[in-house]
Amino acid sequence: MEAIREYLSNMFMNLPETPQVLRAKAELMEMMEDKYEELIAEGMSEKEAVGTVISEFGNLDELAEELGIGDFMKKEKEPQEKKSRHADRRWGLEEAKKYVAFAKTHARYIALGVMFCIWGPFLESVFDGAINQGYLGTLVGNLLGNMGMFLLVGVAVVLFVLASTRTKEYGKVSRYTIALDEEAAAYVRENQERDEKRRVVKTCIGVFLCIFSVVPSMGSGLCRNLFAKAILDSSVLFIAGIGVYLLVSGSSLKNRYQELAKATANYEREQSTNTSTATKPIYEKKKVPAFAIVLIVIFGVLVLSLGAIIPFAVYHNNINLKVRESEIQTETVMPGETMNDPIENITVDADAMELTLEVTDEVEEPEFVYYGEASRKPTIDDKNGVINIESRQHGIRFHFPFGNITEKCTLTVKIPTSMYENTKMNLTLDAGDVHLTGIPNGEIVADLDAGNLIVSECTLDNIKIDADAGNVELKNNHIKAVEAEVDAGNFEMHFDGPKGAYAYDLSADLGNVSINDEKHAGVESEYKVEKEANAAGYEDYRQVKVEADLGNIEIHTK
Repeated sequence: MEAIREYLSNMFMNLPETPQVLRAKAELMEMMEDKYEELIAEGMSEKEAVGTVISEFGNLDELAEELGIGDFMKKEKEPQEKKSRHADRRWGLEEAKKYVAFAKTHARYIALGVMFCIWGPFLESVFDGAINQGYLGTLVGNLLGNMGMFLLVGVAVVLFVLASTRTKEYGKVSRYTIALDEEAAAYVRENQERDEKRRVVKTCIGVFLCIFSVVPSMGSGLCRNLFAKAILDSSVLFIAGIGVYLLVSGSSLKNRYQELAKATANYEREQSTNTSTATKPIYEKKKVPAFAIVLIVIFGVLVLSLGAIIPFAVYHNNINLKVRESEIQTETVMPGETMNDPIENITVDADAMELTLEVTDEVEEPEFVYYGEASRKPTIDDKNGVINIESRQHGIRFHFPFGNITEKCTLTVKIPTSMYENTKMNLTLDAGDVHLTGIPNGEIVADLDAGNLIVSECTLDNIKIDADAGNVELKNNHIKAVEAEVDAGNFEMHFDGPKGAYAYDLSADLGNVSINDEKHAGVESEYKVEKEANAAGYEDYRQVKVEADLGNIEIHTK
């Protein structure tokens, strides 16, 4: 039945879609369907029934007057020279060679255009690295980076336009009926079979490169040179661009062969009275070998697994890398200007760093001491009641968090107690432990990708914690409200007040929930209880809410 519908569409393809033509098409379709079902009911096979229906209703010239579209058919019968070159239904060897050459050129233009679009940001990121390392001035580096990116994008646009221009020369080939002589059909089939084998190989390599593209980024933290680090960070774009080129070029060429195959099939259906006599198609679908798909999937899982495991092992086991002493420094980092106003906000945004922050009477003004590589020294802005600490690269970055395998660097911050008044603290770290001590008031929001959080001897209004991989430990604090989400790690809280001071909402998907000697074990362990009404002295204390996906929850009270 599908063959009949497609044949009918080809019959009416060159006629205008007026109400009369559409009505005639619907009537003819109904007649053909009725005849087809009648033949099937008589025991005829599907192929024989299709052939009979086409032979009986396939000549639109004979049915035009009956269907009321005679005038449109007369307009369609114009001199052959006034029609498009595609109305010529016979292609020889020369035409076949030109079409195959067009298909390959079109695929190459489209694939190169896509690849250059992907490479544009890569080039800009490389120049950013050259600026950070001091190889280029900021003005020159930014100018070259932007020019390079827009140049590649401009070349890509030109390639897309050229591909579109070449496409207009042939139009939508699948809509026409094309007959290939034996020599032309053999030439197309030979090229198609050879290109299909290449496409399978390109697909495997392309998928492999797209998965492999993240691997160089894993080692970017090993680089002391910021230019080399930028290249490794953004190499995912360069490698993935090559992989996408292979995938797009193979897929585009395959589509051109499929369009020509449909055009030749249209001609065969039009000429044949029985589809069973059709010749061998010039295009046959081939699947990517199953073993190749399995190998690609296994490799991808291994790469991503190693990328997630290695950095954590290196960082948390303090596996230090050998570096020259000149690259390591201990110094007091002086902010832009020393402030004497009360501190309202503290913001930390860092890639990989161990942070210790203490509020103490030992200092009279904020003190910042850094130990580590000079290239990773954070920038500190300390003015107008706000402290901003940042150790991220600027510019376009395509860096994966699990790539931060590096020499451990630390920043110790000491703030005078007299300057800390209801301060809001916001901490964001990709990797590294955080130690907070002696904070007398205010609130804390901590977002840690990989690292432990230890909070001790603090008095807070509330604390919100989001830890992806690492333990959270709250020791001897007075915190009115605690909210924590721990994906992979344990949560432990030591509170020297009574258990009833808080309401509890605790849940562990794969772990235990313990409150003093009371233990709740099993899958999806939960513990919920309301605050005791008679908790004298702890009226302002509200709730401890903790969710742990993979880890234990322990609460210790008096």
